[in-house]
Amino acid sequence: MKIERESLLLIAPALYLFILPLAHTTALRSMAFGVSVLLLFWTWRTHATPPVPLKAPFAIWLSIALLSLIWAVYPEFSIIEIKSEILCGFLTFVIFFSLTRGRRELNLWIAVLAVSSLVVGTFALFQFGRGISPYEVGYYGGAVHYGAYLATVIPIF
Repeated sequence: MKIERESLLLIAPALYLFILPLAHTTALRSMAFGVSVLLLFWTWRTHATPPVPLKAPFAIWLSIALLSLIWAVYPEFSIIEIKSEILCGFLTFVIFFSLTRGRRELNLWIAVLAVSSLVVGTFALFQFGRGISPYEVGYYGGAVHYGAYLATVIPIF
């Protein structure tokens, strides 16, 4: 079976999507995200991609966040938060927007989310079965983390 070159572009983002909710995977998550960003920039140069939507709301959001640095108590911390929450969030949106060219890719993302949710849910079930507090991070990030993850993922299904 011949693997299409286009399919290879989906490996790093799929890995990133799979490990996103898993605890203790920061290095692997960062590497998958970095490769996905590089692939995004490469595909912009080599493939016809539609214009990115929502540029104005994201620009306003980023501008207000940068403006808030004026009165920030810890500007260094705020800059890190702006980078990790706004810039990385926007890049993640653009990665999946640009690489979702049709139903095939959308089905892949949904399948990866489903398998990832199943893995994380299994970790949570084992932790519950062992009598460990659901608020301990453990292997799945803890009850609060998993609840937020489910609230984010369930509307996609």
